[in-house]
Amino acid sequence: MATGITALVIEQGQTSRKTIIKGLQDHLNAETVLEATSPQEAISLCRQVKQLDCVLVDLELPGCNGLELIGEIKKLASASQASFIALSTSRDKKDLLQAAAAGVHDYIVKPFNAGTLATKLSKLANNPRFRRNERMSLLETFKAKVCFKHAGETHYQARLVDISIGGCRIRTELFNRGGGCIYDLALIELQTNDRPIRIEAVLLSTERDLESTDQRTMLASFQFLEKEPAAIDCISRFIEHTKRLAKPA
Repeated sequence: MATGITALVIEQGQTSRKTIIKGLQDHLNAETVLEATSPQEAISLCRQVKQLDCVLVDLELPGCNGLELIGEIKKLASASQASFIALSTSRDKKDLLQAAAAGVHDYIVKPFNAGTLATKLSKLANNPRFRRNERMSLLETFKAKVCFKHAGETHYQARLVDISIGGCRIRTELFNRGGGCIYDLALIELQTNDRPIRIEAVLLSTERDLESTDQRTMLASFQFLEKEPAAIDCISRFIEHTKRLAKPA
């Protein structure tokens, strides 16, 4: 589990804040949890810390557009690498997709219980975007192929950027319309010297490929869905095998 985590909870309800804080401490081993009940207080706290790792935002704060608040926080140096979780009473898929487009990594429908929160935070803990201390930069040594389950035979060529036991990030060609959308199910195939490793995954996020001059590529992050011990062992052995090629992320 990652350590030294600093989190920010932006939520007006005291009961919800207490539940979230306990969840962050129990499931992310959060060392510091900051609390805010208004946009102004949240921005002020962001400016007082060196780095935020996780931000949970109530999208329905009074007199506030939650997605715009997320956009303002993401502009701050302390939150540039933070993972965002949105809290909302809306179950509308349109709202979920708007949150994803705003850079939200997960979405919790209110009211929620401790079990739901635990599931979301555990997934975040395994997200390769979040597990910086355990990620490995693979220098794009390994090729990959992505196929979305609803898209039939369509597949996308990619290079593996980094990987953890819970997920991976790849550099890939742009997904076509009808290709990959946030939370779509996919099959990822990692090309190895032995035989390909095929892993079921869900697409968590996509972002511009700022390190490439090729506007036809992007970065995509996936959460692995494998639960079988044999599959997890296969991923673990692949990670161990690549350590000699890796550098700290």
